[in-house]
Amino acid sequence: MKHDFVVRQYTQAGEYRSTDATPKKLGLRSIAATPGHERQVNLVVFDPQGGRTLQALSLQCAG
Repeated sequence: MKHDFVVRQYTQAGEYRSTDATPKKLGLRSIAATPGHERQVNLVVFDPQGGRTLQALSLQCAG
């Protein structure tokens, strides 16, 4: 079996609520890179009421 993506660290980012259109900032700390394993952040934002996914993205971490 080939694993394309393996979660090495899972962090729940918490709840971010807003009553206006002001963007919110979210700071993340990733675990140290290891040879042969690129660091990557996968973020999913979902509606807590129904569980519907609102946005999902994947970002490479700088060296």
